[in-house]
Amino acid sequence: MTLKRSWVSRTTLTDDTGAVLLTYEPGVWGRGPIVPASGPELKLRRHWVGGFSLENRDGHELCKLVRAPGFFSREHRLTLSDTIRSREDLLPLLALTWLLALSARHAHAH
Repeated sequence: MTLKRSWVSRTTLTDDTGAVLLTYEPGVWGRGPIVPASGPELKLRRHWVGGFSLENRDGHELCKLVRAPGFFSREHRLTLSDTIRSREDLLPLLALTWLLALSARHAHAH
């Protein structure tokens, strides 16, 4: 699998044959749709207190990624719902969510 980012932060995840599995379109305030090739779009939502969540169209949280407590902590906590655990594209979704969370954190460090 390959993750590619454009100069406007549009991110795609492709398989070994080059077929697009997931696409992220950056939005306002750290939100944007993640569009899987296999189904309806998901929403990446940035929380002001820290962390990100991935939600379906109805607003149900599928996974949540938050930084562990502590000023110098580099640990994160990942919470997965039962719904996302059964998805075939679970690992690509987690890889894309982690990349977007890391890149958002570094974008604000300047």
